Amino acid sequence: MSRATHVNGTATIATVTDMEPMLRQLVVQHKTDNGLPAHCSDAELQAAASRFVSDFDQSRAEYLVEAKRQIAQGLMDGVSLAGMELTRDHLLFISSTTFRFDDVNKLKAIVFTQVAGGGDGAALKPFESFRIEQGKGKLVVEGAPPAFGAATAAAPAEVLERNKVSFALELPLQPVEHNATQAEGQRLRWEYNLARLSDPGQQPPVMRATFSTAQ
Repeated sequence: MSRATHVNGTATIATVTDMEPMLRQLVVQHKTDNGLPAHCSDAELQAAASRFVSDFDQSRAEYLVEAKRQIAQGLMDGVSLAGMELTRDHLLFISSTTFRFDDVNKLKAIVFTQVAGGGDGAALKPFESFRIEQGKGKLVVEGAPPAFGAATAAAPAEVLERNKVSFALELPLQPVEHNATQAEGQRLRWEYNLARLSDPGQQPPVMRATFSTAQ
């Protein structure tokens, strides 16, 4: 098989982040720093959550402008930011970032800056491991999600179970075989919780799809 050329498309990375554990930790840390018992009551959590979501709702539009600027700066020619959304369901923060590329080989070079939902702004190449080959009337895309082990090492397992990340790929080709968790026409989507991606005892999952290039 040969290197695939001139197949455009879009790629999306989305996250679901439960902010409750972080807020509980902040309340406990604040009380500990002030010599108080290391405990977070429901009332204290509710007060912290109210302040947090109020600040978020007020700064959301400004944040999106800055986040889009940062992400756009790290993109190569032929790759653009097609859309970015950030919503919340109480303390569940949902982000979705979509990139458009003019050549599927550029998928590997897409840089995603995770700042939504309390992210630290670190650069991530979510599709860096992907292998893209074409031949005999088909195009094969295969790769593993990025490693999250270091970033999630201190998080309890129940927190990692609630936090999710998904990757979606849409090409102007018909998928004929794949292991995506969801398929809608030409759009394939793989979703994992961070417990699965952070478990050193398991092999990383492989995202795999074969598209027909026959006319």
